[in-house]
Amino acid sequence: MAHEDPLSALNDELRSKGSVSAGPWLALESNPEVFSDFGRKVGLPPGWGFADVLGLDPELLSLVPQPVVACVLLFPCSARIYAERHLQDQALRAGGEHRGACTSKE
Repeated sequence: MAHEDPLSALNDELRSKGSVSAGPWLALESNPEVFSDFGRKVGLPPGWGFADVLGLDPELLSLVPQPVVACVLLFPCSARIYAERHLQDQALRAGGEHRGACTSKE
């Protein structure tokens, strides 16, 4: 790819360090309390917060506080995802449609 995605570069850098285990996953902070604290700093309304989803079966979903207005997903990125991110970035910089997506660099 001619233009390297900054997230791809960061992931490669972290994987090259000996303290990171092998595999597609990087050690990321995904603690709901940390997300909630950050959210409050950037305008999350009082009474709102983040919670873990322990599974997708009805019993475990019933443990998630209601209402749910969004879901944060943590998953390993692939070359295909980086390529799509690059295309989306180009479209946004060219004045393309945003489609209501909201992203934030960690």
